[in-house]
Amino acid sequence: MAKDFIDFFMFSGIVFSSDDELFGSRIVKDVRIYLQIYLDNFCDVQIHSYYSYKYSAQVLACASIALSRRCAGLSPIWPEELVQLTLLEFEDFRLCY
Repeated sequence: MAKDFIDFFMFSGIVFSSDDELFGSRIVKDVRIYLQIYLDNFCDVQIHSYYSYKYSAQVLACASIALSRRCAGLSPIWPEELVQLTLLEFEDFRLCY
């Protein structure tokens, strides 16, 4: 299930010191809380969506993380650290994003 991948990636870390907010200001300390809220909501939507059954749980988790980072204003949306953690490039799940 995508939630299991998300929990693992969150535990490993999806916010990095190299991140910057899209609006140029420093990252707020609460960004992890916002990311968790976004991820929980995206997981709820995926559970009820037939569309999500076309993709693997890992791909859905990565798309959710990228979208959450975008909603939180983090840049880049899919940094190299996440490529190394997930073993997926953004292009690997772009259609699901």
